[in-house]
Amino acid sequence: MKALLSLLLFFFASQLFAQQAPDFTITASDGQSHTLYADYLDNGKTVVIEMMFTTCPPCNSFAPFMEPLNEKWGGGQHDVAFFSLSTQNFDDNADVGNWLANHGATFPGAGKDGGALEALQPYLDGQFGPYFGTPAFIVIAPDGSVNFNVGFGQLGQAKADAISDAIAATGAQLPPVNVHVTGTVTMPDGTPIGSTTFTVKQDADTILTANQLDFYMDATPGLVYSVIPEKLDSLPNGVTTFDMVLIAKHILAVDTLDFWQILAA
Repeated sequence: MKALLSLLLFFFASQLFAQQAPDFTITASDGQSHTLYADYLDNGKTVVIEMMFTTCPPCNSFAPFMEPLNEKWGGGQHDVAFFSLSTQNFDDNADVGNWLANHGATFPGAGKDGGALEALQPYLDGQFGPYFGTPAFIVIAPDGSVNFNVGFGQLGQAKADAISDAIAATGAQLPPVNVHVTGTVTMPDGTPIGSTTFTVKQDADTILTANQLDFYMDATPGLVYSVIPEKLDSLPNGVTTFDMVLIAKHILAVDTLDFWQILAA
């Protein structure tokens, strides 16, 4: 009997995990229509749904973490789309729109008249696991698989981090960040080395080439980039007799150069 019960529990959990998100269409507080599959999942986007209501104290406590999380993942313009949907029939679109504005949120939300209750019904009914109240978070991957109640039991930044981890697990990529690359290439005595070009590579791919070490580029968080300098003019230019002796010793393995000396050479 015990083995049978364990088998049934395992089967039930597997069925919950295997279910795909039901499709839905909502009309957000700004009047725009959003369909889960046609507008988002079928286009390779991950969707994050916050189950909330406007007078919910924990929802209001967590609200300041939502817009930074939305902006971190591209503000709806990259791989991820965020929504806040009310679980209560006393919240209409105007209520949810005001709630989002009061918290500085720029992503869409909907109330009863926008179809929020219909969109949330499968999750309120426990089809994807127990529902314990708001705020609750649903992360839906582009293939329709559902991670329900993400960050349950966690608060503040810990919950935001759990949501971010669940988003990353769907294959979504953080948007590129524009960074300023600057610096100088000098000899050990501080003398600048001129006529140098700089190539930025990510693995074997060349990202860009610049004539000076002062440029902007888009970098994807989590990837490693290399900046490779190359001297353009005649190799002996700026190289002293003493340098030539050191280079000769390195070639003959009499006295090898350090890495920074090889780079300067």
